[in-house]
Amino acid sequence: MNRIEFLINEVAQSKIDFESGFQAILYEPNFDFQAVFMLLENYIFNSIPDKVSYKTETYQNAINSIPLKSTFAPVVILKNYSTKKRIC
Repeated sequence: MNRIEFLINEVAQSKIDFESGFQAILYEPNFDFQAVFMLLENYIFNSIPDKVSYKTETYQNAINSIPLKSTFAPVVILKNYSTKKRIC
């Protein structure tokens, strides 16, 4: 587990608060936005309790607990589009 994965894990377990973890990740010397985004996408998709539907109460509650504005693009995407991976 690298430092960024460790920090994400610490935030997810509420061992450090979101803002502190967010800042620590942004200022990591090896920060790569695309790599972190893909890592978070993978974590989110694999943590969905019911992978059949993104409209379940559990999933919606999880999305609503994200400490970001509800108008922030990633939150809007998660609220409005299926999280099922599509094979093109």
